[in-house]
Amino acid sequence: MDIISTYQQVGSYRGTAAICGTTPKTVRRVIVRAEAGGTASPRVRRVRNYESVAGLVAAKIISSSGRISAKRLLPAARAAGFTGSARNFRRLVTGAKVEWRREDHSRDSLTATGNAERAACLPTWLDQRNPERPRLGIGRQRPIDRLNNAAGQYS
Repeated sequence: MDIISTYQQVGSYRGTAAICGTTPKTVRRVIVRAEAGGTASPRVRRVRNYESVAGLVAAKIISSSGRISAKRLLPAARAAGFTGSARNFRRLVTGAKVEWRREDHSRDSLTATGNAERAACLPTWLDQRNPERPRLGIGRQRPIDRLNNAAGQYS
């Protein structure tokens, strides 16, 4: 239901709030804004306390291939001028790692679909992993044995 028309019919903030399912404070805000011309004040972008070290965090995540923890980064961030809480910093690092993973291209071998694509990605995959060591998680097999026709022996 429309707050402004309900307020015009009822005439009170409380009654309008009960009918519309909101609070009297919200009703008052909507009515004052409508009487002032109907425009909402523009939101001002808040300055985050971690913006000064966001570049440092991104650089460290790239250089460590996403393996550095917020606990290890925090002293460097404090030295660079970060004054926020450790919790806020952990959020920054988590977000930066998510972005890095989204842009990371070393995982192309995991998304390859055709044989030609898999063959093109095989050297990268072999460089990233030790294919000769058996893994317990895959039944004591070598990762290279799990690839279907990896060496091209069935062509």
